[in-house]
Amino acid sequence: SSDVCSSDLNDKFLCEFCLIKKSKIKFERMKNFKLLNNVFGWVAFAIAAATYLMTMEPTASFWDCGEFISSAYKLDVGHPPGAPFFMLTGRFFSLFASDPTQVALMVNALSALASAFTILFLFWTITHLARKVIVKNDNEYTTANIKIGRAHV
Repeated sequence: SSDVCSSDLNDKFLCEFCLIKKSKIKFERMKNFKLLNNVFGWVAFAIAAATYLMTMEPTASFWDCGEFISSAYKLDVGHPPGAPFFMLTGRFFSLFASDPTQVALMVNALSALASAFTILFLFWTITHLARKVIVKNDNEYTTANIKIGRAHV
């Protein structure tokens, strides 16, 4: 299988060396992609968290917000379906309030951070799906693998 190697020699040792070298390059590319994907994901989280935390309501606003804040603080059941996970995490965040007037701020901070985590996981989901669409195999990391209809770009 001399067509696997880039050299013209048919030496079996050199072919195996080429395969090992190519697999190391493939591993390094994958490692770099994962590192960049994680770094940019956390950067997106930090930007979203800063934006949400700077623009959040410091008190209870209209509609269901006040009900959810008070239900989380007292660990009551809000209107159906009740959102039990939000109530439990809201109660945990409300424990960090210095006095009861700060509970709304802490529960709203929970909502801001939960939204920022949503952005983080959305970024990772998009990059995972885009990588599956763009990259045919792990050796090629080019946009030439994108298919539009039946034609390759």
